[in-house]
Amino acid sequence: TPLATFFERLNDTLRHGKPVGLLVRYVWFKLPEFLAYILPVAVLAATLLTLGLLAKFNEATAMKACGISAYRTILPVLALSAAVSGLAFLVQERIVPAAQARSEEAWSRITDLPPRSYSYLNRHWVLGRAGDRIYHYDYFEPGSSTFSRMSVFDIDPGRWALTRRFFAEKATFEDDALFYREGWVRDFAAPAGTPFAKVESGRLAVDEEKGAFLKAWKEPLQMTLGELRKYTAEVEGLGFRVGRLRAELGQKTALPLVSLVMALLAAPFGFSMGKKGALVGVGLSVVLAMAYWGTFAVFRGLGSAEVLTPFLGAWGANLLFGLAGVSLLFRLRT
Repeated sequence: TPLATFFERLNDTLRHGKPVGLLVRYVWFKLPEFLAYILPVAVLAATLLTLGLLAKFNEATAMKACGISAYRTILPVLALSAAVSGLAFLVQERIVPAAQARSEEAWSRITDLPPRSYSYLNRHWVLGRAGDRIYHYDYFEPGSSTFSRMSVFDIDPGRWALTRRFFAEKATFEDDALFYREGWVRDFAAPAGTPFAKVESGRLAVDEEKGAFLKAWKEPLQMTLGELRKYTAEVEGLGFRVGRLRAELGQKTALPLVSLVMALLAAPFGFSMGKKGALVGVGLSVVLAMAYWGTFAVFRGLGSAEVLTPFLGAWGANLLFGLAGVSLLFRLRT
C-alpha cells in the first residue's frame, strides 16, 4: 500500500539526507501501480457490505417475494465490477507506464544513483536482429538519421568471438544501408593476422530497420500490452528464453479482471452473512483478499520460473477463485 511503502522507504530517504518531499513524490507516482491491487479489494468489500446489508434488513427477501431473483440482484454489481476492471485496464495502459518511469527517477535521486536512460538518444548499444552484429554510437540525430562515431561489431555467435569491426566518424541511415565517411575496417577473421584498412566513404548493408535505433528501452511494467507483446516476439526471434516476459504479458490481461473475480466471489458470501453485521463483512473481505493475493503471488512466481505455463501463472488465481465464486452462486437460493 502507499502508506506502507512510504514508511518502508523513509529510513533510506533520511539516511541519504534527502527531503521527505522527494519520497512523497516517489509514492505519488507509484499510486497508479497500487491502484491495480487496491480496486479489487474495494470491490470485494463493497459487494460484501452491500449484499450483506440487503440480507440483514430482509430487503433481499422482499425482492425475492416480488419476483426478483438473487441473480437479477447481483447483475448491477457485476456490471459495475466489469466497469472497474475496464478502468483498471485503462490506468494500466495509459497512466502506469509513464508514472512508473517517473517514480524510478525519483528513487534514483533519493539513493544517489544515476537515473536510467530510456531515450533512444542515449541508447548507444543496439543488438542486430540476427544476433551476430552489435551497433554502438555516440549520438544519433533522428531527423537526418545520422550517427556520430558509429561502430559495427560482427561476431561469431557459436564461438562468441569478434570477427570484424567497422568504424565511421559519420554514418547516415538510408533504406537498408549505412552510408559512411572517414572510417576504417579491421578484419579479425582474416587468415594473415588482423589487417587494418582505412576507407574514406562507402556503403555498409544492414538488416535492421530505422525503428530498431529509435525504440526507447523500457521495463515490462512501463510498456503497454501491445508494446510488451511486440517486444516479447522480438526477443524470442533472437533466440532468447521469454518465459518471464510471457508471464508478464499474461498478467497484463489477468490483473485488470481481478475486480470482476472478487465480485463473483463476494456475492454468495454477502447473501449468506444474514444478521452478522458490517464488521463480519469487513473481516471476511480481508480474509478473502489475503487468500487471493497469496494465491496470485504463488501462481505468478511459478509462472515466472517457468514451472507453470505463462497462461496458468497469470490466470491460475483468477480461474481458481472465479470458478469457486460461480459454483457458490449456482448454490444460492434464488
